[in-house]
Amino acid sequence: MIHDIEDSNAESYIGQITKSGRKNGKLKIDNSAYSYSVKSTDDVSIIVFVNNSFTNLASRNLLLISVLVGIAVLIVIFILILIISKRVVKPVADSFERKKKFISNASHELKTPITVISTTIDIISRQKGSDRWTYCIKNQSRKMQHLVHELLDLSRLSETCTAKQNFRKCDVSRIVNRSLMYFESRFFESQKTLQSDIEKDILMVCDENKISQLVGILIDNALKYSDEKSDIHFSMQKNRDIVVITCSNPCSDFSVADTSMLFERFYRSDNDQRNQQEGFGLGLSIAQAIKELHNGKIEADYFDGSVRFITTLPLE
Repeated sequence: MIHDIEDSNAESYIGQITKSGRKNGKLKIDNSAYSYSVKSTDDVSIIVFVNNSFTNLASRNLLLISVLVGIAVLIVIFILILIISKRVVKPVADSFERKKKFISNASHELKTPITVISTTIDIISRQKGSDRWTYCIKNQSRKMQHLVHELLDLSRLSETCTAKQNFRKCDVSRIVNRSLMYFESRFFESQKTLQSDIEKDILMVCDENKISQLVGILIDNALKYSDEKSDIHFSMQKNRDIVVITCSNPCSDFSVADTSMLFERFYRSDNDQRNQQEGFGLGLSIAQAIKELHNGKIEADYFDGSVRFITTLPLE
């Protein structure tokens, strides 16, 4: 509301303005904001008071309206983006779901003929003896069985709700030590040495079989791709509310460019193909799926001639 300035008060304000010597300024009169301007001539000085209350109120209202309009626009844009993104992502999600179902169904369907082939060749070998042809068929049947098993593992791990049914509190130190023990014969045969450092009595909520599988994948990978007669280092330590699993091995012919591709399905580096290493390039993909199942992280790096895999998993 605009109020007139009483004469008695006006004289007081004029005195303040004259004393200050300023040509422009602001005053607060009766809870209202005024601005003033002094215009001087040869004989007189004219002081003009302007009530800014309406202007300030209008500015505040304009700011409020601008903020509300901005929020409304952002909400509308968010809704539009959500609708459009769902339409864009849906074909990709459907395609991924179809691919996952195909892998699962194909793997199940392949199990029966592979088992029949394996059983049949065993019968032929017992009746007619083994030769290089029966050996080749047996060897390829085992490879196919291993591939089907890995594909089924990936398919099951993608079903998080069912995969977590086997979670319980376990002594993960015991699980890891037992898993490492299974590889003693392979270390002996390959003339390589395992240097392990496993912290005792670490309790963790996990799937015992999947943790054992994770350890097996890391050790198997290290045995395949480490230099001859080298030392492989494997450690597990608790750090506050997480457990850190590290596996490293020297690998002189490793390419740094491979680190970003190691967890891709069916990825095989040029060195793998030259060295004719067995496997289908699914092991580390399964390891990645296991860490996702446990809400953890896994990464690889190459430093000073060694490949290192670091896996961090929450204890709960």
